[in-house]
Amino acid sequence: MPTDAARFTVAVGETRPAEGARPSQSRVYRSYVAKEAFPTIDVTTLHDSFRLAVERFAGQPCLGHRPADPEDPSGKTRGPFVFQTVRGGRERRREGRGRNGGAAAAAG
Repeated sequence: MPTDAARFTVAVGETRPAEGARPSQSRVYRSYVAKEAFPTIDVTTLHDSFRLAVERFAGQPCLGHRPADPEDPSGKTRGPFVFQTVRGGRERRREGRGRNGGAAAAAG
């Protein structure tokens, strides 16, 4: 049965045996998407990357946390993971609800 790595990767190059002081080297594997060359996208900033993610994956989960169990006054017990979508992350950024409450909403 093939592993997930075998389904999603391709070998580039060959295994090289050790020779003298030079150690052996295993094959290099890449994503099957980049078999011939790495794909290019029009991204030059982190903001561009986030914007592209919102366009492509708006409804997908991207940020998760485990809220404290309200029944545990010590706050040490955590509940199940709760995820926010990529779109939810964009809305949170627009509203200025960052990690520290965000005094001002970010542009975009």
